[in-house]
Amino acid sequence: MNKAKNYFLVDTALILLLLIVSITGLLVWFIFPFDSGNDELAMFFETIHKWASIILIVVSVYHFCGHWKWYKRVFQNLRKL
Repeated sequence: MNKAKNYFLVDTALILLLLIVSITGLLVWFIFPFDSGNDELAMFFETIHKWASIILIVVSVYHFCGHWKWYKRVFQNLRKL
């Protein structure tokens, strides 16, 4: 797989994971809080939220490592200013 396709897939995964984490977090916080009587549904969304968050962190680290050369160049250019 070429670099551009890999970056596209990683970026798409990051966007989707961010949406999942955001939506499930809001659902658990506002719509299905644990004292609302829907504890099973709240647990379901909280489980999805936690696993999506862990995967988001892993994919973010992979994304950062894949762009390490770019970050290095940017930092070097900023030091020259």
